[in-house]
Amino acid sequence: MDFDFFDFSKATTRSINKEPSINIAKSGRITFNKKLTEKKEITANKYVQIGFDKKSGKIAIKVLDTNKNEKEEEDPRAIKVNFIEKTKTLYVTATPFFRSIGFDLENGVGSIQVEIDKDGLIIAQPPIQEKLYIEELDGKKEESDKKEEIKKEEVKK
Repeated sequence: MDFDFFDFSKATTRSINKEPSINIAKSGRITFNKKLTEKKEITANKYVQIGFDKKSGKIAIKVLDTNKNEKEEEDPRAIKVNFIEKTKTLYVTATPFFRSIGFDLENGVGSIQVEIDKDGLIIAQPPIQEKLYIEELDGKKEESDKKEEIKKEEVKK
């Protein structure tokens, strides 16, 4: 047998993303890269809100200085940004958010380049998944599956 052995001296252990990005892990953790935290001034003890656009499938993250709303009441939509000292990593755990939109975290997503819109929102476009989003029908939440919808349309024809 003729094996070609890998040269580890030429390997990089980390990819350095020079553009603002987030990483979505299978735990539901959204990690902000250094470029994004510098550009948006995201620090520990700040808060974020996470939104979802059903039509485009995009996720928006809004950075807040506090978890209070205009009436100075605690806002249940705001979640705290956490900090890991050892790795100097800023993150939020958004598992309930991903579950609420029917997003499959089983294998994680990885790094996603983001854009910052004119209102300062961080916009990310995760990969399209077969399982679509939870739709509210007559007050009940049901999962929709793209393949099933296509099959039903074909049967009607």
